[in-house]
Amino acid sequence: MTLEHQVNALLNLISQANIVQANIRVDTAAVKRSLHKATSPRFEIVFAGTFSAGKSTLINTLLERKLLYSSPGVATGTVCYVEYAQNPDDEKAVLYFFSKNEIRQQISELCNILGLADSVNLDLPASIQNLREQAEHIKLNGTLSEAKQAELLQQLLTGFEKNKENIQNDPIKAINLEDAENYVRWENAAVFKQIKYYCHNSLLKNGIVIVDTPGIDAPLLIHTKIAFDKITHPDTSAVVCVLQTASRGSLIEAEIKLIEHIRNAPGVSDRIFYVFNHIDATWFDAALHGLLEGVIHADFHQEQQKGRVYKTSAMLGFYGSLRRNDRTFQVPDEFKSEFNRYFFLKVSRVDFPITPAIAAADTDDEKFKAIIDAHGDNLLDKLIQDSGVEAFKEKLNYYLMHERKPQLFKALAKALQPICKELKDYYLDLRDELESKPVDVETIKHEELTKLGLELHRISLDFSEHIHEQLNEAFATNNNNRLERDYRQLQKNMLNELDHLIANFSVEETHQLARRSHEENVVVPVMAILSEAFYYVTNGLKKVLTASSQQLVNNFFNQLTHNVSSAEYYKRLQDLLGNDAGINQTLDKDLRQEVIHAITNEARTECEPYIRETALFYAEGTVPAFQLRQTLYEACQSTDFQGMLTAEPAVRQLLEIDFRKKVHHTIMHRFRTTIDETINHHLLLGVDEQVKAIIAQFHHAHALLEHNIEKDAERQIKAIQQQKKAVEANIGTYNQAVDSVNQDLQVNGCTGLTLPKI
Repeated sequence: MTLEHQVNALLNLISQANIVQANIRVDTAAVKRSLHKATSPRFEIVFAGTFSAGKSTLINTLLERKLLYSSPGVATGTVCYVEYAQNPDDEKAVLYFFSKNEIRQQISELCNILGLADSVNLDLPASIQNLREQAEHIKLNGTLSEAKQAELLQQLLTGFEKNKENIQNDPIKAINLEDAENYVRWENAAVFKQIKYYCHNSLLKNGIVIVDTPGIDAPLLIHTKIAFDKITHPDTSAVVCVLQTASRGSLIEAEIKLIEHIRNAPGVSDRIFYVFNHIDATWFDAALHGLLEGVIHADFHQEQQKGRVYKTSAMLGFYGSLRRNDRTFQVPDEFKSEFNRYFFLKVSRVDFPITPAIAAADTDDEKFKAIIDAHGDNLLDKLIQDSGVEAFKEKLNYYLMHERKPQLFKALAKALQPICKELKDYYLDLRDELESKPVDVETIKHEELTKLGLELHRISLDFSEHIHEQLNEAFATNNNNRLERDYRQLQKNMLNELDHLIANFSVEETHQLARRSHEENVVVPVMAILSEAFYYVTNGLKKVLTASSQQLVNNFFNQLTHNVSSAEYYKRLQDLLGNDAGINQTLDKDLRQEVIHAITNEARTECEPYIRETALFYAEGTVPAFQLRQTLYEACQSTDFQGMLTAEPAVRQLLEIDFRKKVHHTIMHRFRTTIDETINHHLLLGVDEQVKAIIAQFHHAHALLEHNIEKDAERQIKAIQQQKKAVEANIGTYNQAVDSVNQDLQVNGCTGLTLPKI
């Protein structure tokens, strides 16, 4: 099975074990990312250097085919990718155009640099032509740097005009490689943001992607930044810095900035290769050779010690390879001239003597033909070897396959290690747990019966704690919303009833009531009317307080019994006993009735003192005393019934003054505490008795459990055996996956990393 299948097997096991949620150290996403990188690697080799350093030629040499073409003129902002095509028929080039806005931004930056008015309208050919003519004037009269910038400006303008349809409507265009040869050159090159070549080449087969970046001496800083950013990008596997020192004798300013950028970037130096191209220039110039060696020794000594410095002649290596592979290939005159010079001045005469035909040849063409006829592939092999390209190619490939690729597998192994540790610990613990479980019916029966007493005790404690929590929530916090609503309703009922009683008080009805008690008298004292009024209001309030309190208690017990019957311990108790040990009867009936009876008495006791007027009635200088005298005065103006009627408003006002304070004191200060204490007292006593009742059910539970346990024990034993088989099967899957992954790790260079087996 493949590495992907084995890693997925481990991920499936960790998912089944449900460890992912429980342990943040287990990062399956990191494993999946590392697996993808290891099984589908992408090694981006970034080539960086100046416009004329020979990057494209070196890339072509590595590929042994002419794929990339250097645009004449100046460096553009195009990034070229060369990726693998599975089949020759799949070869193509995909062009990604800059957008109109991106081209406009580049034009604006160039205009600012060159001091030109940034007013071109890309939709007007005349405006484009006017700016192009201004750029031509700068090319002819400006500095070298300004001339390059002006030329890039012209290329952008012309490229936009020639590719306007694609830029505005179809910014991605696929063409075959043959058409790409001419299409990606000249003015067109300036408007390409990116070109992706898909090439059927063995060098690219293992995930290698070659990236050719804009020249580091590009006229626009934004183009230079593209190369610098790509060098330090985390997806970059290797960077090839192509330098011109061999032909110039020193590093130029742009190359110095590139090297400083690399050395100041953390974690980048290990993936850098320095290639001094045009090495053939030093073969025949001792001074130039000395300058090159001096630069390497002074500035690249450490890199040379690590095997990261190479000297190449990309042009000689490239055309030499093409000619060796195809004797009919027509090499350019530049190669013929350099090849002839190489033969006469560089190689050994012992190995490659000058034949009469070679000596007789006059022109470069004749000399080239004579040399090839005489020494053929042997000399071409020597040339390719001396060009340094093959050695560099081997080193680069070795670095990617034996240094970078093992790093991907190491990352996978490190991501897998926490998962494997968790799985190993999980299965060992699970195996030990299953091994400790009983394997015969009698042992299971004994264990279950032994646990029964503990379980009943635990349930009784859970029940008691739950009731205490409910009481605490009801009376020590404001979290019981239903109880709070009932208390507010009781207060509202009492106040409404007081208003109703006072508003409906009738002197006439009270007078008649007093007459019936003393039929032999026709005159009723005013004080008798007042006494009856106090009895009337008190009894009315007593009824309301009693009814509201009873409703509050009923609602409280309804909520309490629901919460208890929904609790987990209640279900456990029913499973053990087949009933609830009388919990519902105790709460819903017995204790409810006890509390209702007690609270009814408390309500009557609370209201009974209302009959007695307050002491303020008789305190000198108080409102009640004044109101009492006023009422008596008005009622005593005559002895007949009509005199009493005139005092009715005064009596109502007197009742309002006296009863309002009494009722307020009851509902806001006294009676809530009375209700709380009454419920709390009776419930706690009842709970203690219920706890004893639960524990007393042991013998009943024991008999019931013993009756049912044998079949349950057989099922348990069967389930344990199945669990053991499943665990051993999963351990086998784990060990097989780990063995396979470890083999892959060893094959791919991770010799010091192994995943643990069970």
